[in-house]
Amino acid sequence: MRKTSLTFLSVLITVFSFGQSTSAIDSLKKVLRISDKDTLRALVLRELSVKYLTVNPDSSLIFGLQAMELSTLLKFPRGQARSYMALAFVYRQLGDFPNCWRVTNESLRIAIAHQLYQEQALSFNMLAIIYNTMGDDAKQIEYYKKALQINSHAQANFLKFEMDATLFNNIGNYFLDIQNADSAVFYYHQALNVMQSSLALSNLGKAEAMQGKVEIGFSHMREGLQRSIRRGELNYLGGVHRGLAETFMMLHQIDSAIVHSRKGLAISQSIKNQLGIYFHAKNLATIYDTIDVKQAYFYQKIAESANEQVRGPEQIGKMQRAMLEEMERQNSIIAKKQEEETQLKQLVFVGAVIVLLIVIFILLRSNKKEKKAKLLVEAKNKEIQSTQSQLIQSEKMASLGELTAGIAHEIQNPLNFVNNFSEVNTELIDELSREIETGNL
Repeated sequence: MRKTSLTFLSVLITVFSFGQSTSAIDSLKKVLRISDKDTLRALVLRELSVKYLTVNPDSSLIFGLQAMELSTLLKFPRGQARSYMALAFVYRQLGDFPNCWRVTNESLRIAIAHQLYQEQALSFNMLAIIYNTMGDDAKQIEYYKKALQINSHAQANFLKFEMDATLFNNIGNYFLDIQNADSAVFYYHQALNVMQSSLALSNLGKAEAMQGKVEIGFSHMREGLQRSIRRGELNYLGGVHRGLAETFMMLHQIDSAIVHSRKGLAISQSIKNQLGIYFHAKNLATIYDTIDVKQAYFYQKIAESANEQVRGPEQIGKMQRAMLEEMERQNSIIAKKQEEETQLKQLVFVGAVIVLLIVIFILLRSNKKEKKAKLLVEAKNKEIQSTQSQLIQSEKMASLGELTAGIAHEIQNPLNFVNNFSEVNTELIDELSREIETGNL
């Protein structure tokens, strides 16, 4: 009878959720029909995957795969990264963490390669969630903070603010899990300062109740509950009921704890949220343990079945293999990168040697040319000097010739004088002789 009532409630919740989501889904399908832009179609398929997550996870998986295939065909990195993350959320909800791990790492690889900050933040957030599920608190908080740091570089838009709010809320959950209510309250307020979230509001109330502020805590949890119902946020709604149930358990208000745990369990079953089923069934088994053994056993079996599907030996084995494959892939990438760097260094070295040889060759050739030029210059200098010597010698000879001619001329002049004088005297004597003979003298 109990199982029948839970199934009936699950059906009612599914119908309610579909009623809340059908208008958005119809609008997206209309865009898909009329759009002739393939990249837009890829993003619309991804959004349909997200919208169907709280209505029909199987349909969500189909749309996610279609979005991924189209984005890959188009070589559309942002579409690929977001499609892989849509699939990651589906696999997480279904409790298939090995596949969730695989597609998250694919999304991260693409996001890093193309510097897509929001997609990197989404991927690191999901890796933190996976490590939380596997019980690795150190890795969980490391990846949450890494996602927060990377998202600070993203473009300021709705998705960035939504991611910031989600990360602050998740970090608050980490501190709440380790019973550090003060730090949890701080981070929940950070989330709410960025964006009003029904889940963050409910979680804040749970942390405040843990601090002893029960009245204000319940006020915040109930406000979160009403917001989740109005918005048809089934994923959040299940978490809100869990927060209320666990707070009532802490206060030993058993009836209220049972009511909220059953509602949370029905919601989780309706959307095949295996982790939600596990936590709600486990809480009910704990509550009934001292008041109804049969009911405790019934819910314990549900919890064990969900846990087996999420963290059973087979799933742990698959998860370990998936992590090992990813580690090997990362090591292979590192080894390849190191090999490429080594080859690059070798090429640089060889290139440097070649350049050095070219420089040496140029210098030697230049030196040879310089020596040849020097020899030519020296030969020309000698030729010029020889020519100069010859010219000087010629000038000297010419000068000597002139001097000799001058001297000879000067020597010749007195002789001419004497000769002329002698000629004059001979003529004079002859004239005088003629004068004497004629008796003129």
